[in-house]
Amino acid sequence: MTKTRPREGWEPPQGWRLIDLTIAGSLTILSFTVYLFTMSRSIPYIDGGELTTVLWTLGIAHPTGYPLFTLLGFAFVHIPIFSEVALRANFFAVACTATAGGTFYFVFSKALCVLCTLDATTLGKNKKQKQSRYGNSTPLQATGLNTRLAAILGTLMLIFSRTFWEQSTSIEVYPLQLLLFATILILWLNLYENPSRSRSLFSGLVLGLGFTNHMTTILIMPGLIFLFISSYRRKSFDLKYIYWIIVGGALAGLLYLYLPIRASQNPLLDWGNPDNLRRFIRHVSGKQFRTWMFSSSDVFQKQLGVFFSSLYREFRITIILVIIGIASSLLSTNTFGSYRKYFWFCLILLVSDLLYAANYDIHDIASYFLLAYIALSFFSAIGFRWLIETISHRTRMVIPAAAIFLAFPVISAFANYDEVDASKDYSVEHYTKDILSALPPNSIVLSYQWDNFVSASLYYQNVDKIRKDIIVIDKELLRRSWYAAQVHNRFSFLFLNYDRVYNLYQDNLKVFENDLPYDPNSIELSYHNFIREIITGAMQNGRQVFAGPEIEDQYLSGFNKVPYGLLFAIRTDTGYVPFNVAGLNGFQAAKNVGTDYSRQIIGFYERMFLARAAYEYRHEKLSLTMICLNKALEVDPASQAARMAELQVSQELGRK
Repeated sequence: MTKTRPREGWEPPQGWRLIDLTIAGSLTILSFTVYLFTMSRSIPYIDGGELTTVLWTLGIAHPTGYPLFTLLGFAFVHIPIFSEVALRANFFAVACTATAGGTFYFVFSKALCVLCTLDATTLGKNKKQKQSRYGNSTPLQATGLNTRLAAILGTLMLIFSRTFWEQSTSIEVYPLQLLLFATILILWLNLYENPSRSRSLFSGLVLGLGFTNHMTTILIMPGLIFLFISSYRRKSFDLKYIYWIIVGGALAGLLYLYLPIRASQNPLLDWGNPDNLRRFIRHVSGKQFRTWMFSSSDVFQKQLGVFFSSLYREFRITIILVIIGIASSLLSTNTFGSYRKYFWFCLILLVSDLLYAANYDIHDIASYFLLAYIALSFFSAIGFRWLIETISHRTRMVIPAAAIFLAFPVISAFANYDEVDASKDYSVEHYTKDILSALPPNSIVLSYQWDNFVSASLYYQNVDKIRKDIIVIDKELLRRSWYAAQVHNRFSFLFLNYDRVYNLYQDNLKVFENDLPYDPNSIELSYHNFIREIITGAMQNGRQVFAGPEIEDQYLSGFNKVPYGLLFAIRTDTGYVPFNVAGLNGFQAAKNVGTDYSRQIIGFYERMFLARAAYEYRHEKLSLTMICLNKALEVDPASQAARMAELQVSQELGRK
C-alpha cells in the first residue's frame, strides 16, 4: 500500500509569504479595475433603492435586517468618493466583491495544501531528481509553484464567473457575503490545519459575523462541520475549542441588537419595526418569506434546472476545468497522492447550497447559488492543479502550460463582460423619474412595482430629494401589520374619520401573524376596505390619487381610472383629464439593455401609451390619439395593436 502524508511540504507553508500577499493583492486590483468598468452608475432593480436609502439614513432593511451590512455600508456611503450616493453604494459592492476575489486566492491555495495528501514514495523518488527537470528548484518548490498557479487560475475563474461578477455591479448584501464566505473558509481551513484557542475564537467570530450579514451563512456550515470532524479524527482538535468558537459567534451576534435599538428611534425606513421580541424574531427569522421556501417538489425541480442550465453561461469554457477537477479528485488516489478529502469538502458545499436554494421559489435565484458556484471553482482549482502536476511530472513546460491555461478565464471574462455590464443601465432611474415628475403636487400613489419603481422611489425621494411631496404606498406591503401601522401613523391625515376600519384590519392581521385560527375572507375584506379608506381619505383631504397599472380592479371598483402618464388617476367624476405624453421618454434607457426587468418597464410604457390613446379617442381627440400611438410605436415599432389603431385613426383624420 502506498504511504501518504499531509502536504505540509507544499508551499505556501503555515504562514503566508510576501509572494502570496502580492498575488492576492494583484488579483484584487485586477478584479477591482474590471468591476469598476461594469459597475452600475444608477439605482438598480429590486432592492437597490431600499438598501441605498437604508445605508444613507441608517435604517432597517427587509428581513433579515442585515445589521453588519447596514453599519459598514453606512460608514462607506458617507465617504465623499462620488457626489451621487447611489454610486457610493455601488462602489461599496465593487470593493467587497473585488476583495473577496483576492481573498479566495488564499482559500484555494490553503485548501490545496491542507486537504490533499502527497504520495511519499513519489516524493522520495523526485528528491533524487533535483537537477534533472526543475533546474535549481527542488520538486517541493516546483510543487509549491504548481499550487500557486492552480490557485491563481481557480481564483480568476471565480472572479470572472457571471454571478460572482454580477454582485459587483450594484448594491446588495451578497458582495459583503462573498467576502465573509472567503474569510470564514480561510480561517476554518487554518483552524483545521493547526487548531488553537485564538484561531477557534476568530473562526467563531467571523462565522457569527456572516450570520449578521445574511442567513445563507448556514449553507457553509456542513462544510465547516466536515472540517471539524476531519480535524478531530486526526486527534489534533481539542473539544474545548468549541467553547471559544461559540464565544466568538455569540460576540458577533450582539450586532443584531442594532435592530431593536434603531427601531425604537423611529428611523425613516423601519421594515418590520422590530422594537419588541416578537417582531424581532419574526424579522430576523425571515418569516415573511417562508411561503416561498420548500413549497413543492416542482419548485425544487424547476430551480435545479435553472442551476444546471446556467452552468455554461456561468463559467463558459472553464466549465471543462470543473469537470476535470471533479474527475481527478473523485478518482484519486492518483500518481500524485489523494484528493479525496478535497473532493468531499467541495461536494458538501455544493450539495448543501443546492438543497436549500433550489427550494426557494423566487425569480432572482442566481445569488442563492453563489456558494455552489464557489464549490465548482474549488473543483476547477484542483483541475488546474492536476493538469499542471501532470505536465510537471513529464516535462519542464509548467509555466508555458499555465500561460495556455490562463486563456480559459480570459475567454470567460470576455464572454461574460457584455452580459454583466450594468454601466449603461439607467432603466429604473428614468422610469421612476418619469412617474414622479408627471404627477400633480401632493399626490398619493398606490403601487406594488417594487422591483422597478417603489424601491427606487425610496431613494429618489428621501436621498436625492426628488418630489418629496408625493406619498408612495406599496399596496402589497399593506398586508403586513407593521407597514399598515406606519402608513396610518405617518399619514394620519388620511385616516381622520376611519380609525375603526384601521383597527379592524389590524385585529385581523394580528390573528394571522400570530398563527391563530383566522378567516381569510375576513382578512381580505378588511384589507380591501383599508385600501379604499386610504383612497377616499386622500380625496377628502384634497389630494389626487394614482394607481399603478398592476393594481387589481376589485380594489378600485366604483372609481374611474384615467390613464395619466405611467399610472391611472383614480377619479369620482367622468370629466376629461388632460395629459401630454411627450415628455415620457424613459423607455429609451430600458431599450438599451435586455434584462427581464427592462422588458417589464418597456411593457408598462407601451401599455400606458395605448391606454391613453384609447382615452383620447373616446373623447374624440384624434390628433392627441395619434401622438399617443406614435409614442407606443417608438416603444415597440412591431406593436400590432398600435399599428392597427394608427391606421384607423389616420383614416378618420383623412375623412375630416
